[in-house]
Amino acid sequence: LYYSTLSTSITSSICFSIFFFFLMIRRPPRSTLSSSSAASDVYKRQLVGCPIVDLSCGGSHTLLASSLGDTYSMGLNDTGQLGLGFDQTTCNLPQGITGLSNIKKVRGGWKHSLALSRDGILYAWGHGLCGQLGVGHANDLWDPEEAVLFLPNPGQGVIGIDAGWEHSALW
Repeated sequence: LYYSTLSTSITSSICFSIFFFFLMIRRPPRSTLSSSSAASDVYKRQLVGCPIVDLSCGGSHTLLASSLGDTYSMGLNDTGQLGLGFDQTTCNLPQGITGLSNIKKVRGGWKHSLALSRDGILYAWGHGLCGQLGVGHANDLWDPEEAVLFLPNPGQGVIGIDAGWEHSALW
């Protein structure tokens, strides 16, 4: 019963995040883009006309990577999974993540996030209790940090990433 409830909860969260993404990115409501809101003005400057090349839904958050290599996040930030610093709790609109550039892939785990640059550099942030961030300690990170990698072919870099409940995979 627990697995079934958990599975339904995760599926609902993912579906809602994808639905919310399409509402905000593809067809934003006019009221959301009114010039009266400072947050919506920032949103318009950052995302309108900027193609999104990758999207990932975590446990309660969503990550976006633009064609310009910029990264955005929105949703719950109780363990730093948005990468927006310690003062954010929940963001209803996509927020730019500072300190990341040239990003091609993003992945959201249950409460952690990963971003892969076009140069093969892996960045991680969020919940780190089980070592899923790969940064050499098990603390939570509220801002992105470059992961410490031990690759079989040094200099080649990472070509793919994925994130799960409390684990991450790279190849």
